[in-house]
Amino acid sequence: MKNSRSYFFQFNHHFYTNNILDHKTKSKKQKEHIAFSLRNNNKKINPARIIIIDDDKDIALTFKAMIQKLNDKYQITTFSDYLTALKYLKANINSFNNNSKENLENLLVILDIRMNNINGIQLYKQIKCLDSSIKILLVTKIDIIYEMKSMIPGLTNDQIKKKPLDEKTLQNTVNKLLN
Repeated sequence: MKNSRSYFFQFNHHFYTNNILDHKTKSKKQKEHIAFSLRNNNKKINPARIIIIDDDKDIALTFKAMIQKLNDKYQITTFSDYLTALKYLKANINSFNNNSKENLENLLVILDIRMNNINGIQLYKQIKCLDSSIKILLVTKIDIIYEMKSMIPGLTNDQIKKKPLDEKTLQNTVNKLLN
């Protein structure tokens, strides 16, 4: 009896999937999205993890609050000490990616460029050495965006922002980097 139910479900699921995908009014992109959703509907999607590293605790907490307004499911951790943040990343990099690069797509590090005892560029390079696919948003109070782009090849406007950041700019940037 269980086999017949299982077969019936598989048959209905197959029929339902094909019926949705064969509908003439849907574009190719919509059909691909529906097929992807149906294939992956049982997979657990990891929430995005955001690590904020800024030696000014108030700024780090402000960024955290602004991002949580965007999406309260983000797992946000703040650090005011770069050494503690780097140790945390090193210790947790395997749990972040669970042996799959797909999960690192949901990891974003927001990094202040000017901090006590270290240059943000040095820390950026150390984080990228852990895993080059980690997304990093650099933030700075000083106007050195063009210089930073020449120092770090491939850096885009969405990967470096000047403080102070308004809520909408930060939220849009986080959305772009995580999606």
